[in-house]
Amino acid sequence: MIESNSGDNLTKETDHLSDNPMEFYSELSKLNDHKIYLLGSSQIGRFNETYIQNYLKDNNQDFKVFNLAISADNPEQRLRSINSILQSRPSIIVYGIGFRDFTDLNLISQIDKPDTVLPEPEKISNTIYSTIVEYINYDLEKFKSPKSSTVQFLKLFLSQEKGKTGLLNRPNAPFYQTDKSNMLILNDYELKRSMSSFPYKLDKIEPVNDNKNVESFKDIIDKILKQKIMLIIITIPYSQYYLDTIPENDKQEFDNIIKDITLNFDVPIALFHYKYANFTIWNSNDHIALGGSEISPNEETSKIILDIIEN
Repeated sequence: MIESNSGDNLTKETDHLSDNPMEFYSELSKLNDHKIYLLGSSQIGRFNETYIQNYLKDNNQDFKVFNLAISADNPEQRLRSINSILQSRPSIIVYGIGFRDFTDLNLISQIDKPDTVLPEPEKISNTIYSTIVEYINYDLEKFKSPKSSTVQFLKLFLSQEKGKTGLLNRPNAPFYQTDKSNMLILNDYELKRSMSSFPYKLDKIEPVNDNKNVESFKDIIDKILKQKIMLIIITIPYSQYYLDTIPENDKQEFDNIIKDITLNFDVPIALFHYKYANFTIWNSNDHIALGGSEISPNEETSKIILDIIEN
């Protein structure tokens, strides 16, 4: 395990998340700066808004970049707040989508397992895990095993109570917490071991015309384009170990979703979901490490945005 070389001005200090998104969007409306928003789940939360902003500035483009990722976000949920986001008048929106945006995550321990009236420690632990993620809005992806997730949560909760979490200060990422451990890059052995203890399995991705999240995503795209806001779509990058767990029919359905969006909307789409599978950039199998130029998707996303601005 190695630490990512560059956090690009990220500092380690306690920083509480915004507990009122609508108030934050209202404050954004008061900014006269040109603004770029990153939207999506925790997987987009690892993209470095500070690096992107500095990259643009180094190329004579003055934009404020905000990472508005929310853990476990999906298009159905984002649709509820998209009007408030658009009212704050961003110039560009970069929206990240991946496999789980169009399906559900199921606990592996609940799949093909006979019913029982007895308590199941693993199920209880993973239920605690899921509940805590939602309650404190904290990225616990590194705590995959039931025992680890419970023990680490108790430590996290106690440290939060004392105000000593040591979270990274990301003022332009108001809804997604990270700490220094999210900057660590796992080696191949660590990635493989992490994947073997991953407690979730993607549910079936429903076809385009029967998928509620696809419908919601199209509504979001339509709202963004009607406001004449530039939209860039990127697909979430995954490690090869993660991709190996996705059934071929689900990969095909995801590709069908991308094709459908391409046919219905004139928006640029950058395909990252296979591109970086074997790069040394992973903090977990479905999350890149938080870093700078050494985390390739940061640099490519910055270049894509710059190209859109200049052309």
